[in-house]
Amino acid sequence: MSDDSSDDSLGGSDDEGAPTSQNLLASFYGIEKTPVKDDDDDAEPAEPLDRTDFEAKTYVEELLRRQPLDRLLERDAALRRETRTLGSDLQALVYENYSKFIAATETIQEMNSNVGAMEAGVACLDATLCDVDALAKQVNGSLADKRSQIDTLVRSRRLLKRLEFLFELPKKLEVAVSEGRHEDAVSMYEAADAVLSSHGHVASLRDIHDDARRIVTSLKGDLQVFDDTLAASGHLA
Repeated sequence: MSDDSSDDSLGGSDDEGAPTSQNLLASFYGIEKTPVKDDDDDAEPAEPLDRTDFEAKTYVEELLRRQPLDRLLERDAALRRETRTLGSDLQALVYENYSKFIAATETIQEMNSNVGAMEAGVACLDATLCDVDALAKQVNGSLADKRSQIDTLVRSRRLLKRLEFLFELPKKLEVAVSEGRHEDAVSMYEAADAVLSSHGHVASLRDIHDDARRIVTSLKGDLQVFDDTLAASGHLA
């Protein structure tokens, strides 16, 4: 009876020892962790080999002193089986972590390659932007002296357009009157009357103004005669 209790206190059962060590190994590598079944977190492990204060020499001496030969052989076989199991688990964990390490290394190398290509592209883009900026500054510098000339040319062109309209005004008025577009003729004359009046000291513009006034005055007379004729005929109220 005492032998059984001594064996339980020193070695424990074969089924309890191996899972506990395996769980500790898996927990160390961060792969899997089996919840502890005991309610008391501070309780000592059932397997002496799993204790933090385990001493191999003391443990073996205690086994040799208390256990018979057959129990020692059984314990030796159990420890061998547990060692092989732990060795297999350790090998599997090492292989798994090594595969992850290789995959991570390849990913890092690929990222480094992509970053290198991006850096080259950014450097090329930066150089291109610098060239564009330099070209823009050069164009602005070359156009700076000509902007005033361009503005003068634009104003001159607008003035020429207005003069062209004024010089062609008498002819356009005659065409509009002959085609019966009386409203268009009046609108053109009103648009140019103020300008022609303000530049009456210019002989050519004064002549144009006189011709335009004559045409419009003739148009008013014709319209007045037409209205009088209609009134006489009884077509107007």
